[in-house]
Amino acid sequence: MIHSIELLYNFIEAVLITIFSYQYFEIKLKYNKIVVLLLSIFANFISITIVTTVNVSWLVTFAIAVLVLLVLLCSFFNGSVLEKMLISFIIASLLAFTSIFTLTLMSKMLGVEFSKLVTENSIMRFITILITKLFFVVCMIVIISFKKRNIFMLKKAEYVFLSATFIVSAIIVSIVRNMIYENEDNYNAFLVLVMCLLCLNIEQYYSLVFISNKNSSERKLTILKKQLELQESSIHTLEESYDETTKLRHDIKNYLLCALELAENSEYNELTDYLRNLSETKINKTINYVHTERKSIGAVINTKFALAESKGINVKCFITDEMNNIENIDVAILLSNLLDNAIEACERNINNSEIILKIWTNAGYHCIDLSNTVECNILKTNPELSTSKKDKNLHGVGLQSVKDIVEKYEGILSFVQKGNMFHVCISLIKD
Repeated sequence: MIHSIELLYNFIEAVLITIFSYQYFEIKLKYNKIVVLLLSIFANFISITIVTTVNVSWLVTFAIAVLVLLVLLCSFFNGSVLEKMLISFIIASLLAFTSIFTLTLMSKMLGVEFSKLVTENSIMRFITILITKLFFVVCMIVIISFKKRNIFMLKKAEYVFLSATFIVSAIIVSIVRNMIYENEDNYNAFLVLVMCLLCLNIEQYYSLVFISNKNSSERKLTILKKQLELQESSIHTLEESYDETTKLRHDIKNYLLCALELAENSEYNELTDYLRNLSETKINKTINYVHTERKSIGAVINTKFALAESKGINVKCFITDEMNNIENIDVAILLSNLLDNAIEACERNINNSEIILKIWTNAGYHCIDLSNTVECNILKTNPELSTSKKDKNLHGVGLQSVKDIVEKYEGILSFVQKGNMFHVCISLIKD
């Protein structure tokens, strides 16, 4: 019969593994968090208790721990299967390394045989296990803190390679540990080996973070370059359309004079044909919401506002500053992304929506305030301002473009919600 104190040790380990899983991954929305956490603790506790009772080899214990955790993660938690597999290996390796390292060190310091420290219940064993769990908690905190600052983005080969490193390290430690289980003369060598492998695994985790950040940066750069190419092409198209609209406004007087002459001469059939032809070939449906000297501003605002109104969104615009020291491409990308995000947000509203754009000068800054109607607390329900678009590969690209331009001009970007209006406030330094 397994001792009750052993059950306590197993329960603590199951709780720690579950906390790690919960902090690292998010539980799928369709599941109740409390139920999943309790189920995870129970499953881990049962698996740990079984391998402890049967007294199987450390390799079998390692394999069972990885398998149980992987099944739980894949069943109830968000994230890719490859990342879950890697984290399962990391958690199992951490548990093995922290346990073996602490046991070996305490055996050396206390002069107690390794086998006795593992099997006999004593105050020294309790202290050793306590130190082991604290060591694991510290490692857990470090890994989770890295996770919160970084999004792992690895290729399949990189996942396999890094996972293999943790597996091989665990196998080596297990084999050597069994060789010196009852031979304290080799404790020093074993302790050094464990420390080296522990350092190797820590280095591998930092490599994981480095490779992931490198892949993420390359992907983001590729997307931003592609977006820049598309937006430059779009801007040229918008400017051409704006030129046509401006030209039409200048020519409209001549068109009206011609129509008036036909009417005065009672040439109504010719007048009808002339007006029909004029409508089809010269007059388009573009509405000029703003008239500015800078084509890049007028083209973007008029086009985006026309799109917004086609979706039933009311629009207003107040411009007293045309940001002349900001490059055309930067102005266009900035306004285009801001208006796209505002339109996307308004499309989620049930009731009437409104977008208000203000651009003015204040205390040596170009000031932009874009506000749109919302029906919930955005900064609470969606603090990361995640996109609702189906293509998640472009998540955050538009907002990142805005941040890059603000940083380029040493500006300030902030998000504020006042009542049912969500504001994006930008200040860019004037020359």
